[in-house]
Amino acid sequence: MNLLLMSSSRSATTDFLEANTDELADILRGVKRALFIPYAVIGEVRESGMGFVHERVKQFGVDLENIDAAVDAVEAVNRADAILVSGGNTFCLLKELYDGNLVEPIRNR
Repeated sequence: MNLLLMSSSRSATTDFLEANTDELADILRGVKRALFIPYAVIGEVRESGMGFVHERVKQFGVDLENIDAAVDAVEAVNRADAILVSGGNTFCLLKELYDGNLVEPIRNR
């Protein structure tokens, strides 16, 4: 399993995910389809669909599916080549993962 854990998606002098371009390119090499889990994001930003995340990841040649749009979230986890999880409210993230029975499928990957 490859993990890229970041404490911030931008810095004072860079745009979204720009500071980590090399690391992202490396970890996403060979990935065709990724699943985005925005459960830690609350309010209007999440409701907007987080299009800026999709646009940035598309630059790496990756098709990004938002788990909020998935008919079957567990199946979406199982078929994804990679999983990207947003930062934000960790309590909200874990609650939705447990409520959706997604912790084990993610852990089993």
